Amino acid sequence: MFKKSPNWFWSYKPQCWFWNVEEVNQDCFIEQLKYHNKLSQGWGYHKKLNLKILKDKEYLNSEEKQVWHSCKSMLCDIKEDDLVVVKNIPDSNHFTLVKIIGEYDFDSEDNDLGHFLPIEILGEFYKYSSIVPASLLRSIHQDHNLINIASNTQRNIIASLSSQILNGYEPSNVVIELWQRMEEYLGRVGAVVVFLFTIIEIISAVEGTVVDYSEFKEILKQWYWSLRQL
Repeated sequence: MFKKSPNWFWSYKPQCWFWNVEEVNQDCFIEQLKYHNKLSQGWGYHKKLNLKILKDKEYLNSEEKQVWHSCKSMLCDIKEDDLVVVKNIPDSNHFTLVKIIGEYDFDSEDNDLGHFLPIEILGEFYKYSSIVPASLLRSIHQDHNLINIASNTQRNIIASLSSQILNGYEPSNVVIELWQRMEEYLGRVGAVVVFLFTIIEIISAVEGTVVDYSEFKEILKQWYWSLRQL
């Protein structure tokens, strides 16, 4: 008779998720994350909206259907050890990476963030840091669902960020950040064109002399900060 090994191939493999945070609830999310170790979500202002209750109901009204559709992943799909990219926390230029350490629960107090998952905060990331790939940055900006699962490609990137937290990572590289900022606003082709024209301008400016690295870096920094004002 065939016996399953402890590492049976259908054992759960941690997933990665994107978590949208509305600006109106930003302070509440931060409080829940940092002081209560809870990854919360809206649509939870009353105990009747507890997902455990909704799951067992035969009939859902329109409000209950909206809550279930928006948040059911918290109960049915997100598991312990999954990684979650929490957008716009602590601010719009950063995201926070957390690990799920327990099961869904519900606790409606003074706000509508009754749905929550217990978490461990792994770290905060500046979105335009050199260690944040442009493809991940695009996913962060383009995905507007409350909760959405990451693709296999993004899962690998997010898992890599998690490992870099444990090992430490290098400070941001201004040239790479500059490229990612251009790609975000202009797309890959537009970024290439602008970058080439900029290099031509720099070469013309130095008129064939040997470029001092510190001066060259300063030029790039000035251009980078002007681009950030877009």
